Amino acid sequence: MSYSGKSHACQPLRANQLTAVLVSFVRTSCAQKLGFSNAELLQDTDWGKVKLDPRRAQPKLPSWVFNHDPEVYAYQHYEKGAEAVKSGVKYLTDTDLPPNYPPGYKFEPWSIDDIMDNMKAAKAFELGPGDWE
Repeated sequence: MSYSGKSHACQPLRANQLTAVLVSFVRTSCAQKLGFSNAELLQDTDWGKVKLDPRRAQPKLPSWVFNHDPEVYAYQHYEKGAEAVKSGVKYLTDTDLPPNYPPGYKFEPWSIDDIMDNMKAAKAFELGPGDWE
């Protein structure tokens, strides 16, 4: 409400939707996938090979996670985000807002069951398109 003002008193409710769904959902989904990827890297590691090349056990610590300030992002993009919510946009990847997730990523639904099935089938874990570094 402090940003939207009295003339848009109902806007904070919409802003909650903006924050919870539009801004946070894709980023959180990506962070979860990254966590699974890093866990797999460390759990299925050939430590003999790591001695020769330590990068084999180095988890991803991307700038889109560690150099992002969510409060600044929300203030900078509140108006465009509110307009996107009003227009019915479902995911941040469907807007022209700058990404707070891996640049180039396009959200695709996934589940832990999909990941577990792929692991059981010995399929490589795929983060998906985008710059995950």
